[in-house]
Amino acid sequence: MVFKSMGYDFLSGSKPLWQHLLLSAYFGLGFVINCYISYYMILRILQWDTLSGNPKLIMRYAIMVFVMLNSDVKFFAFVAYRRRLRLLNSALKRLHKMGKDDTFQFIRAYPMELGFSTKTLSGYVIATIVESAFSLLTMNVNLGTDLWLVCLSTQISMHFDHVAKKLNQYNPSNGNEQENHQFVIDLVNEHQLIFSLHKELNHLFGVLLAYNLFSTASSLCCVALYTIVQGLNLEGLSYLLFFFTTAAQFYVVCHSGQILIDSSNSIAAAAYKQNWYDSATSYKKSLLLILMRAQKPAELSARGIIIISLDTFTILINITFRFFAVVRTVLAK
Repeated sequence: MVFKSMGYDFLSGSKPLWQHLLLSAYFGLGFVINCYISYYMILRILQWDTLSGNPKLIMRYAIMVFVMLNSDVKFFAFVAYRRRLRLLNSALKRLHKMGKDDTFQFIRAYPMELGFSTKTLSGYVIATIVESAFSLLTMNVNLGTDLWLVCLSTQISMHFDHVAKKLNQYNPSNGNEQENHQFVIDLVNEHQLIFSLHKELNHLFGVLLAYNLFSTASSLCCVALYTIVQGLNLEGLSYLLFFFTTAAQFYVVCHSGQILIDSSNSIAAAAYKQNWYDSATSYKKSLLLILMRAQKPAELSARGIIIISLDTFTILINITFRFFAVVRTVLAK
């Protein structure tokens, strides 16, 4: 099916003439496009003047060339041995039919027994559907809530950056107090509104953040322990990959929290860099209030237990690896 998706029918199954012509035309079009892109890719590399002095562009071309060569060599080798591969496939089919003691391995994603037998074909199919639906719901809810948190937090960070940009670009004048006063009023109102939205975000996700921190730490420690016990076999490596994906998901949340802190702190820096010394005393006092408010940054807080930031992620990974080292030492004795 993978080869058919690009118009190449490796097994040459029986089909009407119009399907054969359509597949051949589709494959021919794809082959021509591949040759066209490959030609210009190699041509641009030979024209070294267009790449010299740009290491990033050279690396991008190099990656594309190696991927292209890997794909082309594999395909041409596959086509060259297509007849022998078909014979090998047919021989394996005949060998499978000759088997007398073949038993189907009822391998499932979850080890527990369900309320019905999963050792029959119908029970196994039902169990697979039920477990797949459970996995889909569990993983999507897990990922979806974090994505909503990151999206909402990022939008608040963007508004903080916007306020900082306006504050940095505004040039107050000593003779235009009315305009300066109105600018400060609008800026303070916007600043307070953003903080109120940030407070609402923390109220909605505070409990989830606290539990997310606890569950992620527990999951990482359990996965580390299971990897040690299981060893570096296929199942152990799969759990090791699960360790990295879980850590990466929590890193995204921590990174979003760090961006929120940095964006809210940027308002104080923007106020300090402004030409406030050219303005009236009333404007300076108003700007001082903004500076004082900006001293306490907006943070993703797990109900006041801990601040979600990159430091939190570092602490989490350190705790996990310490647990990993202790368990490994204990099991080695």
